[in-house]
Amino acid sequence: MDQQAADTFSVLSDEELTKLAADDRSALTALIVRYNPLISSKAYSMKTDETDADDLFQEGIMGLLDAVRTYREGKGASFKTYANVCVRNRMINAVSKNGQRVPLEDAEETGGSDEDPESIVVQMEHEKLLFERITGMLTAAEWNVLRLYLGGAAYSDIADRLGTSVKSVDNAMQRVRKKLRAVLLP
Repeated sequence: MDQQAADTFSVLSDEELTKLAADDRSALTALIVRYNPLISSKAYSMKTDETDADDLFQEGIMGLLDAVRTYREGKGASFKTYANVCVRNRMINAVSKNGQRVPLEDAEETGGSDEDPESIVVQMEHEKLLFERITGMLTAAEWNVLRLYLGGAAYSDIADRLGTSVKSVDNAMQRVRKKLRAVLLP
């Protein structure tokens, strides 16, 4: 992805990126980069003895992908609010499966409006570099599986449409998760 495209995505709203993400790998990457600090913060605040932050981060990314796939504008919530709920619920489910108590308070969100301009520019540069890494890491097959998943298709439907097995689809999603975790975890 070139710098001009990254700059274009940086000025789009979450809702605009969500609409584009089903068909555009770069738009999805921009959303993932944008929500990385929130997901990371929640993962570290919700980790337990039984569930580590890496696993929760992965669940948070899947929650964000679910939010992108199921968000419908005009239902009374912004994408940010909807994504926050999806990410948190996915993490709560992961923690609950391990029999742990779930923290009731959300971690403080990052990116407040009172940040100084220098830190905003540094953050934007960091996001651009991360964005470039993510856009180049998925294979065409992985992107096709992810795109269909974000479009609301079940694994069996994806397998039928791509002429492959459900196991291949699951394997591709596992690779996507692993690649995103490797790039996004601090």
